[in-house]
Parts: sequence; C-alpha cells; structure tokens
Amino acid sequence: MSISGIRKEDRHRSLIWLGAAAFCGFFSTVYNHYGHGVHSFFMSFLFLWPLLGAVWYLLLPGLLSVHPGRVSANAVNAGLATLAVGSLLQGIFEIAGTSSPYVPIFFCIGSLLCLAGVLHLLQHRS
Repeated sequence: MSISGIRKEDRHRSLIWLGAAAFCGFFSTVYNHYGHGVHSFFMSFLFLWPLLGAVWYLLLPGLLSVHPGRVSANAVNAGLATLAVGSLLQGIFEIAGTSSPYVPIFFCIGSLLCLAGVLHLLQHRS
C-alpha cells in the first residue's frame, strides 16, 4: 500500500493526528522535566493516543479496504481525544502526588466511544 492509495481526507486527518502526537510528546517531555524527578507512565506515553489516530487513518483503508465514514470517524476521534485527556490528567495527578476519582471515567467513556466507532465502521462497511 502506498500513500497515494489513501484518500486526501484520510491523509489530512492522519497529519493532524501526527501533529497532535508530536505536540503531546513535546508537552510530556517538558512536563516530566519540570516534575522534580517524578515521572508518570501516563504522561510519558501520552503521545500514543494521537498516534493511534494517525494509524487509524493510514492503515485502515489498506487493511480492510474501507474508509471510515463520518459517524465512525467522529466517534473514534472523540474517543481518542478523551483517552488522551484522561492520560494527561492522570499524569498530572501522579506527578503532583494526588489523585482524582473522576479520571477513570475518561478512560471508560473514551474506550466506549472508540468501540462504538469501530463497531459502526464494521457494521456499515460495504
């Protein structure tokens, strides 16, 4: 599969996700640097959620020969963004030495949104 076999919208979306992954990687590096020697797994690997978004748009058309529609793309985008925010908050709380009972809600809702998007895609592929 070549990059030319991917639709223009999917390339554009994957570039946005790659930019978000680069920003998250830079942000987590700077935040961990000023974390007074305390590091967080959730903060260190924050860039993986947007990277999954880029992979979603780059590999999905080639592997399943299907392009994500608006509903499935929006659900997966919202889910990955929610998972990234949950990871960011968990990392901030761990570095600060505190916690919040609301952070797991981000992971549950983000996972459900991603699952709903994938199921919608599989159900409506032609």
